[in-house]
Amino acid sequence: MARQIELTKMSSKGQVVIPKNIRTELGLEEGDRMTVEARDGEVVLRKITLEAIVREAEEDWRNKKSERLFPKASRKSRK
Repeated sequence: MARQIELTKMSSKGQVVIPKNIRTELGLEEGDRMTVEARDGEVVLRKITLEAIVREAEEDWRNKKSERLFPKASRKSRK
């Protein structure tokens, strides 16, 4: 994929418009869920799906970064 650079600006509410040609190229649509990550002084947006969330949770569990695949409330927290 070729690198595209477009100009945009942030609103007073922190909203940023992703230019239409980039949304089209990446298949981004209204209502898509995104992750927002601060990485080395940059903002990184990623479209996220339920399948991606489960895949990343499984990977964390396999790499021992998580004790449970799907955390449940402990008995103490239910009382």
